[in-house]
Amino acid sequence: MKQATVLFARKAILDSQYKIYAYQLLLAPNTMSPNDGISDILSSLFLDLPIENVVDDKPIFIDMDINNIHSLPALPFNKIVIFLKASKKEILQYRPYLESLTADGYHFGLINPNLEELTQNELQYFIYSKLSVVFYGITNLVEYANSEKLFNKKIIMMDITIKQQLDEITELTSISLFSEDLLNIREYVKENKVPTYKSLISKVLTLINSPLVNLGDISAAIEIDSTLSYKIIKLTKSAMYYQNFNISNVQRALEVIGLRDLSKWFGIALLTSIEGKPDCLYRMAISRAYFVQSLAEVLYPKLEGAFITGLFSYLPVFFDEEMQVLLKDLPLDSKINTALIHHDGKLGTALKVVCLYESGQWRKIPFSSFGHLGLGKEQLKEMYINSLKKTQELEF
Repeated sequence: MKQATVLFARKAILDSQYKIYAYQLLLAPNTMSPNDGISDILSSLFLDLPIENVVDDKPIFIDMDINNIHSLPALPFNKIVIFLKASKKEILQYRPYLESLTADGYHFGLINPNLEELTQNELQYFIYSKLSVVFYGITNLVEYANSEKLFNKKIIMMDITIKQQLDEITELTSISLFSEDLLNIREYVKENKVPTYKSLISKVLTLINSPLVNLGDISAAIEIDSTLSYKIIKLTKSAMYYQNFNISNVQRALEVIGLRDLSKWFGIALLTSIEGKPDCLYRMAISRAYFVQSLAEVLYPKLEGAFITGLFSYLPVFFDEEMQVLLKDLPLDSKINTALIHHDGKLGTALKVVCLYESGQWRKIPFSSFGHLGLGKEQLKEMYINSLKKTQELEF
């Protein structure tokens, strides 16, 4: 009997330098049959999961109920941390399993622990602890983070929504690990680079879409920004099917890329040339772009603009500005604008499905509408994995 598909997505856990420390795996247990337990789910996942493409040799964080730990499968590799939401009574009840699994190589963390009831006797099994700003409130969270009970634990801060919270936590605690939510915090600063980059995007896209495309004019526009010029040459040389070409300047890079992929590679080079943003943000934007493109090729084979739609969906995070403002007066196809602002139209449908998948909201994906195209859960998961793989192959 063929095993049911186990859907998953990953979320980054960042250190204080905005480098990726680990990946949180989001799982969809409901994709298995009702009789399958967590052991079947994880065994199935680990069996076909291309670890090297999904987690980049980083630790994997997985959340689950403590009453499922008795059925954990054999550890497939030694960088898995199981996070549990558990009371003192439950920890004592499952202590034999915690001891046995720890001896077998598993590591454990606690989610929003109740430190008023827990003692070091129960906390000894846990290396990590997740603390949520929403769950505790900022005052209690700071107190918990500085508690002697968590002194030797690695604390991951969750659900930060505004910069003031981050500033207070950074100033008053030694917490140095944060959930990916941190990347959505916007700090509006005067004299930012939005007008400069917006002008550059507008000029280059206008030239690309001109009836009489001139690669010399496009390369001259790009060469105004030395970082962008460097990035487009480097990215072009890193692409597998371009490696045999000798590329020493922007115009030669554009000639090798060709008109069909020009917008795609310009978009990638643009985002990766923006200073002050973490590397993981580039990777998230590019992998989403590949994912949207792959999905659109199945749903709407003749549709153009899917890659740029996925890529530019991250513009607000890069430029700390609202999407409507960023897109105003840019020479983008109206279908792309509609997709980015409202998630409407065919491109909007593809982007919406990808965003639902990435956030683990698989129940909201209308799989029944895609059945006639042969697009199911397994195919969507493969698209997701391939998007991560393609992004990993690029050199920024």
